[in-house]
Amino acid sequence: MCRVAKEVRIFPLLKLSGEISPLVMPIIEQLSTKGYKVEIRQVNYEFQKGGNQMISIQPSAISY
Repeated sequence: MCRVAKEVRIFPLLKLSGEISPLVMPIIEQLSTKGYKVEIRQVNYEFQKGGNQMISIQPSAISY
């Protein structure tokens, strides 16, 4: 998806238990090393209690 979209969003970042998913940091690290702009943004809504953040992934000029 990152190769064809202007932006990819991952939401929510929590497991069903309400804890942050252990996959969040590896995703951020892996995509950052490949040249993608990756950031966690707060959103105005909650899918589940405390789940008001998303990962935004945008390609850089040279990302693959």
